[in-house]
This record gives sequence, C-alpha cells and structure tokens, in this order.
Amino acid sequence: MQPKYANEASCTVRQPVSAEVAQFAERLATRARDLAERTNGKLHSVMTSETPRSCEVLSKDGQEYPPLFADLRGNFVAIAGALDSIEYALSRTEL
Repeated sequence: MQPKYANEASCTVRQPVSAEVAQFAERLATRARDLAERTNGKLHSVMTSETPRSCEVLSKDGQEYPPLFADLRGNFVAIAGALDSIEYALSRTEL
C-alpha cells in the first residue's frame, strides 16, 4: 500500500519527548557512576591515604515533584555524586 502523502511514509510512532529526556538523564547518570568507579579504580594505586570526609546527607526539600521530575532530580543527584567522587579522587592523586 502506497502512502497518500509524501511525508506519511516517514511518520513513525515516537515516544514522548519527556520520556526521551528521562532516558537520556538515566543513561548519563549511569555513565557518570561508571566513570567515577573506573577513575577511582585506576587511580587507587597513586592516591594518598583517604582523609575523613564529612557525611553529607541530602536533606529532603519538603517539596514533592511529579514523577518525571523526581526521576530527573534523582539522576542529577547521581551525576553530582559521581562528579564529586571523581573530583575527590583527583584531589588525592599524586603523580
């Protein structure tokens, strides 16, 4: 069956843009965590001894987010944690 219109053949069912953004944030958070683990693993042999760090507890904002934004916030927190881990590893590295 031939399409009636020129652009009809290229139309496919797409997922909502919000779902694409959420999936991208999740993949980015996974990459950030993996990179932090690899960085710590590779640099472990040239790091100074670990200095005590304060335990930062994320305080609950008290604000409830809709599910999509709660997921995005969780992914951004994971990315921030991974970046903190990489910065800490680099600060302890002596080459």
